[in-house]
Amino acid sequence: MAGMPGQACSASSFTSPRWGEVDARSASGEGSSHYRGSQSPSPQPSPQRGEGTLRARGSLAYLCITFILIVTPPPLSAHEGHDSGPSPAAAQAAEAPSISGRTGRFEIVARQVGDELVVAVDGSDTNAPVAGALVSVQRDGKTALLRQTGPGTYAGKISLLGAPGAHELAIVAATEGREDRLTGSLVTVATAGGAPVPHRHPDGAVFLAKPSQHLLEIRTAVAQTGEAAPSREVAGRVIADPNAFGRVQALRDGRIEAPASGFPHLGQSVTQGEVLAVLIPTLSSFEEASLRERLAQVERDMAALVPRADAVGQVNPTMPMSDAAAGVLQELQIQSQGLRRQYELLKAALDQRIDVKAPLAGVIASASVSVGQVVAARDLLFEVINRSQALVEGFSFEPAPADEIAEASGATEDGRALKLAYLGRGRVLQQQAVPLLFRVTDGAATLDIGTPVRILVRVARRERGVALPRAAVQRGFGNLAVVWEHTAPETFVPHIVTTVPLDAGRVMATSGLADGMRIVTTGAQFINQVR
Repeated sequence: MAGMPGQACSASSFTSPRWGEVDARSASGEGSSHYRGSQSPSPQPSPQRGEGTLRARGSLAYLCITFILIVTPPPLSAHEGHDSGPSPAAAQAAEAPSISGRTGRFEIVARQVGDELVVAVDGSDTNAPVAGALVSVQRDGKTALLRQTGPGTYAGKISLLGAPGAHELAIVAATEGREDRLTGSLVTVATAGGAPVPHRHPDGAVFLAKPSQHLLEIRTAVAQTGEAAPSREVAGRVIADPNAFGRVQALRDGRIEAPASGFPHLGQSVTQGEVLAVLIPTLSSFEEASLRERLAQVERDMAALVPRADAVGQVNPTMPMSDAAAGVLQELQIQSQGLRRQYELLKAALDQRIDVKAPLAGVIASASVSVGQVVAARDLLFEVINRSQALVEGFSFEPAPADEIAEASGATEDGRALKLAYLGRGRVLQQQAVPLLFRVTDGAATLDIGTPVRILVRVARRERGVALPRAAVQRGFGNLAVVWEHTAPETFVPHIVTTVPLDAGRVMATSGLADGMRIVTTGAQFINQVR
């Protein structure tokens, strides 16, 4: 099975070897060019012939072939209604002759597409398209300037090179007063086909033309080994901060009415003390009858005081009132005031209206009220939350001591990153797990109570490896972790790696990578899907 120059064939298990390939490319570098050829697919033995061989050679051959069938993954095929892509021969033939290589600053690919010469110029380390460069083609002492047709893409008529055939060219890209040059031989025809087709080779490498890389925004970074503290993942969820979350409950049995401004709706901002609803207490027939009887008695007592007060004041209007009479009149006035106050309280008890107020400033998280609704004491009416504060509760089966937790971060299922501050741990196990508590220091306003969170707890211990974005690690054959290396301008090779988490957005590859490799950091999922 053919392998990439300078690369081992350990990635061959990613795609079944269904055809042969002759790789006639030279090593990439300044002034180098590549050409990929192909040969006809090798014939496959029929199942009938294989069964005859097994019967002829006996049980030993049967065991050997059975072992090969087990360790070799079957070729992928499309089911009805789906296209499995170009055939092996067609896919390899799609790699039209090109000049490709790397210079000091750029990665350059030049090939004929239709009746034009198309040149792609990308950054050598980042693979980002280089816009605004002056790109020209030099041949036999003549120079032709190409026009920019897109970010990092430059084109000119193929007729500028002369008659169809082999041409020794020099591609020159100039930016910031500096020139980078790539030389090579290109075979041109009267009219070539379209852009090359992405496909995977038998050794697991993926061919992806520069136009496709620009479309999928493939980006790379140079691997550098360093030290970092690994993290341990803990399952958790967002919970309410008791200092920023309030429940509004009914104080007693009653009937709900709307305030003058109406009921607040979900998500509405409210201030502390704002009236959310009105509760009218309901009385039993016995309670109401008792209150009304007491009210009637107070009215009778108040009525009886009037003639007594008049009699005391009118004994002898022309003479000053004696001390005894003044004392009696003052006592009658006090009794009258007490009866009037009791009357008002009894009247309010019959027509009582309790304002239901917000316990804190925030937004309405839940509302369970309607006009005329009958509620019981302690029924939940509203929930108010201050979204600037939130906590995350995690459950760890292997908790690290509190003094070993250096920092923590989190990530939601939809990819939102959270900054967490460790608060403490519980001393009572919950289903054999230790509860850990964290405060969300950044991003709390975007969270909902109960949102699942992956908590990454970083300890003081450090390991060596290559730090990568989480998106750079994909799942390959056998669900193994795979990282893609950009080995040539249009070639990507998979590497099986072992990783440990660093934080919500990064992992560390502790094996499988070496310094200087150009690792795909953005768009790796698209390369991983090429078959």
